[in-house]
This record gives sequence, C-alpha cells and structure tokens, in this order.
Amino acid sequence: MIETPQPGRAEEGRWLELPQKLTRENRWALWRPGAKRGAKGRPVLELVQAANPAVTASVEDPYSWASFERACQALAQAQASGLAYVNSRYNPVVAITFYNALKDGKVAPWAMRYLDMLNCYAEEGVVPGSLLLLYEGGSEQPLTWGNVAVRRSPFIALTGRHLPGSPSRVGTSPTRLQAFIDASRRDFERMIERRGGDPKSHMAGKGLERLLSSLKGVRKTGPGRWMAYSPVREESEPSLSIRLANGRILLYDFGGASTEEVIRALGIGYGDLFTDETPPDLPPSHPRSASLVRLLEGEMLQRVRQAQARLRELGRLPKAFENRGFGLEAALEGGLGALNEHDGVIVYMDAEGRPLNAVVRRGVVKEGENRFYTLTPGHGSPVWIGPGLLQARAGVVVMEGATNALLVWSLVRQEGLGVIGVPGVENGPAKELVARLPLQPIYLYADPHDRRAQVLERWAAPFREQGFPVRLLEPLDPAGRTDANEYAHRHGGQALLERLVELGVGSD
Repeated sequence: MIETPQPGRAEEGRWLELPQKLTRENRWALWRPGAKRGAKGRPVLELVQAANPAVTASVEDPYSWASFERACQALAQAQASGLAYVNSRYNPVVAITFYNALKDGKVAPWAMRYLDMLNCYAEEGVVPGSLLLLYEGGSEQPLTWGNVAVRRSPFIALTGRHLPGSPSRVGTSPTRLQAFIDASRRDFERMIERRGGDPKSHMAGKGLERLLSSLKGVRKTGPGRWMAYSPVREESEPSLSIRLANGRILLYDFGGASTEEVIRALGIGYGDLFTDETPPDLPPSHPRSASLVRLLEGEMLQRVRQAQARLRELGRLPKAFENRGFGLEAALEGGLGALNEHDGVIVYMDAEGRPLNAVVRRGVVKEGENRFYTLTPGHGSPVWIGPGLLQARAGVVVMEGATNALLVWSLVRQEGLGVIGVPGVENGPAKELVARLPLQPIYLYADPHDRRAQVLERWAAPFREQGFPVRLLEPLDPAGRTDANEYAHRHGGQALLERLVELGVGSD
C-alpha cells in the first residue's frame, strides 16, 4: 500500500528541511499514485507537471520540470501527493530505503544503527513504515537485501515528512556509504545463516514457477537448468538459458539480448529473479563481474574508497593528473582517487560501477621507479569503463589509456555516447561486456604507432561478431604520436571534441 496524503494540503513548512542540493535545482515535478499496478500490487507512481498538473511530466523532458518554489506552490492546489525530484544521470542522488523501519512512531534499533552510520537527510517514505535517505553516487544496479534497498531511480518521490534529528543535507562520503553497504550486507548474511544458511532451497517456489510459465518451449536440461524460446524475438530454436545458482535465477540469452531486455520483455523486474529472503547482491566466495575480473572486497576495496575520498578532500588534481585535459569534477565523477598531492589513482570499475582494480600513477618518478604500480595486487587488468556505458545509445568510443578515455568521456557523455579505455594495446573489451551493449555505432581509436592497424582489428573483432557497425578513426594528429590528453593540453578540450566530430564520432 502507498500512503497518499490529503491532496492539496501540504503542512506549513513541510518542505523546508529538504537539502539545498535538491531545492536549488530546477528539476521538480509532482507525483501521485497511477492507475497501473507493479509486481507486488502497489500503484506505480506517475509524474505530473507543476505548471499543469493535468499533464504528465517526463524525466526525459526538461520542459516539463519546474523550480522547487513553483512546485511547492502547485502542490498546494493540485491533486497530487508530493514533490518529485528528477534525478541527474551524471551526478545522481541515490535513494536508500529502510522498509519496516518505523513502528509506533519510533525508529527500529536496526535502522537506527544505519541512520547514524549514514548521517544524511531522512524522511518517512512513500511506503508506510519506511524511511527514505538521500546520498550521492552509488551503483547503477539496484541493490536489495532484507529490509534495505539502494536505488538510483530516474526520479525520487518525496513526502516532506522529515525525520527530526537527521541533517538537512544529502550524504556525500563514499567511505560512509560503502561502510553502510558492507555492514548491512553482513548483517543480512548472518540472518540467513541463523535461518539455516540455504536461501537457495527457496528457489523452487512461486518466483520460478511464474517465470517458467511465462516462457514458451520450456524444457528441462538438467538439475536446476532449463532452455526456452527468448521472449525478445521470434526464433525457431530455444536460445534462453535459465538456471539456479547461489540463490538466484540466472538468465542468459545466447542470441545476444541482455538480461535487462529479457526481463523487460517478460514484464517482470530484477526482484522477481530472487526470493524475498535472498539478497540480489550477496557476493559469492569469489565474486566476479561480467568482465570476468574479480570484484574488489575487504582491505583492497577499502584502499580504493580511501583514495577516492582523499581526492575529494584534496580539492584539486594531484600532480599525476595535471595537464591531462580534464578537471577535478570529471576526475571525481570518473571514479579517480589520490594517494597524496603527487600520486593519482586510476580506478577500473565494471559496468555497474563496482571496483575491479586500481593503479597508481606517480606524479614524480624517481630513477629506477615505474610510472605505474598496482594498488590492488592480485587483480586483473580490466578495461576502463566510463560511467553510464550501458545507457549509451548514440555510440561507444574505444581508445587507449584510462586517462585518455576519461577525458573523452567528460566531453561526449552529454551526447549519449559511452567510452571504454583499453590499458595498453594487447587487451580489448571482453566479449561478455560487448554482449551487454545495445546495438549502436562503435568508434575505435588507437594512438599512432607501428602496430596501430593490427590493434584496431583486434579490438573490432568482438564487436563485429555481435553485429555492431564499427568505424576505425584516423589519428588525431597524423604528423605526431599525440594522444587525447596531449591534444587537449595543447589545443583545449573543445578543440579535441571538434576533432573527434571531424573524424566521425557521433555521425552515424
């Protein structure tokens, strides 16, 4: 059930405690329960315009948004339940929800512990008995375990019922956020152990039954394994694999469709692939991402979080990242860190924003030292993935070097393009990552050197196998061995962007 306050009767001062980070933005609409019902029978929330509450608003249409002041005025007169903040794709606010956290006007002890840990704005949520907290950053993939959910939603529905005692600010500490995620996840794991330690035993229940009954041509191929026709397209042979593993229902479309496309075609959500008692994000003993590189955890993960926090505290780029063409804001949004005022940290993450590896770039190299060394020994060398890669639709640029890629990502992300940075010339994007990308143009750029042609063909192979149109870009500066960082340092970022467009990026 979703609680709907009396329309048009916002209490005096009800919205005054909202964080200024949100209220100073002109990204506001109103929300109300819609006619449609979600997977759990709850009404799906819909956005309406503050300027005209009879007309729906869209997260894709800035013309349908309003200032905070205008939205508050409209709420007092409209048939709506509350204010909605339209989230930014590139500097998002994460909604952390504690379900069943309020009882008899008090915060549950388990929720109080996490509330102290996060120390950010909190209010009573849309779902009765829930608490909503607001934080910067976080993973693109929704995280859910027990009574905790962490989501980066297109919009955040707010009630304005501020929890007294919580600060009127959005949380910003990545260290606090990660500590909360790790602690709450461990608490849930312990609860599962107390209940018998086998969440997988629940998987042969209603969730799996509903999934199999909604597919065509289902046949059992082994214990906990099935094949079926893909719901994404018409086909003569079954290509969708369904199997149970680690308490999850795993889907794999051999025809190339992503899991997101499959569940969308079935009309279900990620939550339907798990039982109520199984956390979607509990890592196996050696968690791996789709890039086949082991996820960082424990002390290694803490090193990365501390480096990222140190860069934020430093307030400027370390010497290692100076004159590379990008600024502090792009470095922070791209996940970079710092050890000190000289040495920078390049963080390699998977498509969901989870750290896989970190490499230190020295700002001052002494005799006998290498420019680079690893901060996380024992982990592989994945590609650098620009935030929002899976949302790219206008094309993907693949190029040498993480700092080159970060610079280009900071220039082209607003155009709907994604960026992948390849460390060196030997490796390229993994087939598993390529298979997750929506079909779109691929632009390959390698720096001028003797093996340039072979490198480009090697990078192109996995994309061509999946049917992507591939364009091989000419050098930025045919007369010299200039990479993107050097080009931007000499001529400016705008000149680099214009040169990329001239070479054909975004023209297909």
